[in-house]
Amino acid sequence: MDSLLRDIVIVMAASLVAVGLLGRLRVPSVVCFLLAGLLVGPHGTALIASQDASRQLGEIGVVFLLFTVGLQFSVGDLLRLRSYVLLGGGLQVLLTVALVAVPARAMGLTLGQATFLGYMVAQTSTTVLLRVLTDRGEVGAPHGRFGLGVSIAQDLSVVPAILFLPLWAGTASETGAAWGALALTALQLAGLALAARYLVPWFLERVVRTRSREAFTLATLVGALGTAWLCGLVAGSAPLGAFLAGIVLAGSPYAHQALSEITPLKDALGSLFFASVGMMVDPAAWAQSPLLSLGLVVGAVALKLFTGALPALALRLGPRGMVLGSAGVAQVGEFSFVLAAAGAQHGLFPEVLQAQFVSVAVLSMALSPGLVRALSALADRRGLRAPSAGPAGTALPPLDDHVVLVGYGVTGRNVGRVLLRHRVPHAVIDLNPATVREVKGLVPHAAYGDATQEGMLRHMAIEHARALVIAIPDPAAARQIVAVARKLRPDLYIAVRTRLLAEVDALRALGAQDVVSEEFETSLELAGRALAAYGISDRLVAREKARIRRERYAALLDGALPPAPAEDLDTLLAEADVSTLVVAPGSAVVGRSLRALDVRQRTGAMVIAHTRDGSTRASPDPEVPLAVGDRLAVMGTPEAILAVRAMVLEPGAHA
Repeated sequence: MDSLLRDIVIVMAASLVAVGLLGRLRVPSVVCFLLAGLLVGPHGTALIASQDASRQLGEIGVVFLLFTVGLQFSVGDLLRLRSYVLLGGGLQVLLTVALVAVPARAMGLTLGQATFLGYMVAQTSTTVLLRVLTDRGEVGAPHGRFGLGVSIAQDLSVVPAILFLPLWAGTASETGAAWGALALTALQLAGLALAARYLVPWFLERVVRTRSREAFTLATLVGALGTAWLCGLVAGSAPLGAFLAGIVLAGSPYAHQALSEITPLKDALGSLFFASVGMMVDPAAWAQSPLLSLGLVVGAVALKLFTGALPALALRLGPRGMVLGSAGVAQVGEFSFVLAAAGAQHGLFPEVLQAQFVSVAVLSMALSPGLVRALSALADRRGLRAPSAGPAGTALPPLDDHVVLVGYGVTGRNVGRVLLRHRVPHAVIDLNPATVREVKGLVPHAAYGDATQEGMLRHMAIEHARALVIAIPDPAAARQIVAVARKLRPDLYIAVRTRLLAEVDALRALGAQDVVSEEFETSLELAGRALAAYGISDRLVAREKARIRRERYAALLDGALPPAPAEDLDTLLAEADVSTLVVAPGSAVVGRSLRALDVRQRTGAMVIAHTRDGSTRASPDPEVPLAVGDRLAVMGTPEAILAVRAMVLEPGAHA
C-alpha cells in the first residue's frame, strides 16, 4: 500500500508541475500528463520502476470517462447518431483495417497479424478526443458529434476483435467457436443493457428519495463500476459497460447530477491513465531510428485523416466538417493497448513491433490537440463553410441569455410563473425528483441536481446566463452557490432569497447583488397592512416600503442594477399620490357636482377620473352630480388626499 500511495503521489505531483509550467504556454493538459509519465517512468528518471498500479488506476479513469461520455448521449441521441456510428464509424474502421493490412501483408505478416494491426491503428482515443472537444466547446457541434460517433463505433468494434483473436491467430478449428462466442456475447450485452435500462434508474429513484447526497454519489459509483464489471465479465470490455450505464442514465432526470458527481474523480484518474501511457514510451527507440519513428507517426496520422475524411464527406458535413471531423479522430487510441495486450497472448503482435507501435500511438495522441488547432485555423483562413446541422441535432434549444432558477418550491414556483408569463427563457435546478418531473413539461431545461457544484451550474450554461435566482431555504447552500457562481461569472446578476436578516451581509460579501430577507419583507408587509387599515393609499404604502428598503439595503444596491422606471417616476412625483375613493351612502357629496364641491380650492387635490356603472371617464364633467357607489381617482399630496377622503367618506361633514 505504501509503495502504491508513493507512486500515485509522484505521478500526480509530476502532472501538477507539468500542467502548471506548460499550461502557461497553452500546452494541452493531455500532453502535460504524457510528458509527466515519461519523466517519472522507467525510461525517464525511473522514480517509478513499474507502472502497473498507476495503469490499473488509469484504467478505472477510462471507465469513468466512458461513463461520462455515455451520460451525454441518451438512447434518443444515439438514434440520432446512428448514421455517424454505423456509416461513419463502420466505414472508418473498414478503410483503416484494409489500408494497414495490405502493406503489412506485403511486409511478411500473416493475414491475421495484418488484420489485427489494422484494428489497432483504427482505434481513436475517446479520452483525447473528448478532452479536445470539451476544451474547444465543440462537443455538440456536428463535427464533434461525428468524431464521438466514430469513436463509439471503434469502441464497440473492440468486442468482436477480441473474440476473433483465435481465428486471426490461425486456429481454424476455433472459427465456429468464435462465431458462437460472438453471438452469445451479443445476447449477454443485450440482456445487460435491458437490465441497466430498468434496474439502474429504479435503483437511483429510491436512493434519491433519501435526500442524501452521499447516498446518491455512492449509488452513481455502484451503477458505473458495477455495470462496467459485469460487461468486463461478459465481453471483456469494462469501459464499454460503463458507456452503456451512462447511456441508460442519460435520459433520466439524474444525468446532470451524476455527471457532476463523477467528473472530479474522472479527471483525477484520467490524469493517471495518460501518465501511465507516457511511462510506456522509450525515447531510446526513437533515438535508434528517428526517421523511421517520425515516418510511422506521420504515416499513421495521415492515414487516420484520410479514413476519417471519407466518412465525413459521405455524411455531407461540408469541407469544414470534413477537416475538423477527420482531425479529431487522427490519433491512435487507448483501446489499442488493450488489443495489443490480448493479441500478444495469441502471438499476433510480435515483440519487435511493440516498442515502435507504442511510440507511434503516444506521439499521435500528444500531437492531436495541436493538429486540431492548426487545421481549424487553416479552415478559418480558407473560409471553409461551417458544417451543416447534420442528422444529430440536439433536441432542446441551447441556453443563452437566460435565468438560472435554483429551487422550485413555493418561492421558486412564483418566480417561474412570472418568467413563463413574460416568456423569459430559464432553467430550473431542484433536488426533488418529483418536482423536476412535474415542471419538465413547462420548463424543458429542468434538472435534478445540486447547484452548489460547479458542474451542475455549467450544465445549465451559467456562463451564458443573464441572472441567477436562488430560491432555496437553505442559507449554507445559498452561500455556497453564490460563491461558485461568482467564480464562474464575475459579472452575473445574482438574487437570493433568505429567511433571516442576519444572512444579508454575508451573501452580499460573497457576491449577491440583491438579497431578499423573508424576515424583513414580512415586517414591511405587516406595516403596510396596518397603514392600509387607516385609509393610507396603496401608493403611499409602497413608497414607505421602498424608503425603508433603501435605508436597510443601501449597501446592497450600490451598482447592482439600474433603478427601475417606476422609481424614477416616484422620484419626480415625490410629493404626489394617487388614491381611489368610493362615495359612501349618506355622504355629504351625494347629489353635488365636482364644481360645487370645489375640491381643488378646498383641499389642493385634483379629481382625475370618475367611474360609474363600470364606465370610467378621465377629466370628468364637473357638472355631473355624484351618486352613491361612484369611484373618484384623486391625485395630490398625502395630506390633500386625506382631506378629500374626509369630505367623501364622513357623513354630514359638508351638509
